[in-house]
Amino acid sequence: RRVLQWGRNRGYLDSNPAQGIEAPVERKRRRLPEHLVMETLVDRALAFGRLARNEKGGCPEYLSYVME
Repeated sequence: RRVLQWGRNRGYLDSNPAQGIEAPVERKRRRLPEHLVMETLVDRALAFGRLARNEKGGCPEYLSYVME
């Protein structure tokens, strides 16, 4: 909308075709845990990824890599 209004103000357009379009709703920023907490989570995922497939507490081996 701003670019089209800029063009209209300078005579490049007769009207702003985006006039009346609602502005998008601003979303909350996604935040990551503190560095120490994230490091602990990655370490736990790495340790649990080493467990056998059906062993209690096991998780996929790739999880720690995805979390980094």
